[in-house]
Amino acid sequence: MDIELTLKQLSNYFYNEGLKYAKSRDLTNAIKSLSNSLRCNKYNKHARNLYGLVLFERGEVSEAIIEWTISYNDSTNRNVAIEYINNLFNDKENLFNFSESIKQYNEALYRINKGQVDWAMQLLYKATSLNPKFIKANALLALLLMQRDLYVRAGSFILNSLKVDKYNPKLNYYMDVIKKNTKKSDLDEKVLTSIYSTKDLSSNDRIVPKIIKQLSSRQKFLYVSLGIIMCILGYAYVVYPMQRKSLITSLNRDVVIYSEQVDSQNKIILDLRNSNESLASEANSAVSKLQAYQEENRLFSEQYEKLNSIISDYENGYISRATKNYVELDKSKITDENLVPLLNKAKSYLEGVGAKKLCELGTDSWNAGKKEQAVYYYQLSLELDPNDPETMWLLARLYQNQGKNREANTLFDKIIGEHPSSKYATRAKEARGY
Repeated sequence: MDIELTLKQLSNYFYNEGLKYAKSRDLTNAIKSLSNSLRCNKYNKHARNLYGLVLFERGEVSEAIIEWTISYNDSTNRNVAIEYINNLFNDKENLFNFSESIKQYNEALYRINKGQVDWAMQLLYKATSLNPKFIKANALLALLLMQRDLYVRAGSFILNSLKVDKYNPKLNYYMDVIKKNTKKSDLDEKVLTSIYSTKDLSSNDRIVPKIIKQLSSRQKFLYVSLGIIMCILGYAYVVYPMQRKSLITSLNRDVVIYSEQVDSQNKIILDLRNSNESLASEANSAVSKLQAYQEENRLFSEQYEKLNSIISDYENGYISRATKNYVELDKSKITDENLVPLLNKAKSYLEGVGAKKLCELGTDSWNAGKKEQAVYYYQLSLELDPNDPETMWLLARLYQNQGKNREANTLFDKIIGEHPSSKYATRAKEARGY
């Protein structure tokens, strides 16, 4: 029996099996079948191209590029893989988003190992917003949210990933945990069924090649048995797995640089967003709920970054900048229980110390002849501490100096009425002419 022919036929068998799984959006099993196909025949360009497309659909862009590159280099005939590569690199906006999402995900893993979970979560929020199909990032962020009992928020990321790979065992396990720990109606079976109602991986014939002629049942059994034995004995000595791992590591680091070197390529990339549009039309109700979750996460992320920036500026000595940002922060909108401790910490830092610092900046500006800037600092100081008679006195005198007697008299009257025993009350009476 011709062993080489047997392995090629066995490779085609696993390729057809992977194609079937990919069409039903069972990407996890599709990867397993296509991996088996490539073990039997690493030159099967149809299997390798489809393997790259499945990886791309899962958000693993750098791994997909590796597979297409290998496919093109191993093929002497025209290969559609070069179109996938060229057009991907020509779409610089998407390529930049993909590369940035990889960087954010890798940095998040590093921060988790360092125990910096809050930082890691912010990085994962950015990674999933740049590449919503990035299953690894979605799953990791959902796991961190579940550890904080934020099951509804975690559910939005799991549902988003299940739209891409609906039979993924890890994702379905996470969803089972979420459903046991939440009573939200938007996680019931009807919504899940709507989301699972997907079409083929793609409607473009270049992405889903024609099925290769199948073997008979008897041939399948014989070739599978013989092929598995030969693959185990032969493939153990092939260096491809080590090369692939090395290429993936290198590409994660250099993918942005490569994007600047392919400006001369001008072919059209297959638009996988058609798949997203078809899914959206079949799951409108679920999409609206997911958008609400995403808006909630965006607001949470912005508030978290602002509070962190204020606290960091204060602790690093940038008190005036921290105070200015704190005053301009809309504290009434910060209601998330995870952000209240940060808000209280910023409040304890700035209310008192920040007001005095701004008052000093106002006086320094006045002495330097910058009266409008001095007014700005005095007003910010009073927003932090509206009952400080010294700041009111200084601002009133500055108003008086500018000829704004009405504003000055209002502050003089407030000092006299609210702080009658202070030295500034006596000065205010003299300034008013009492």
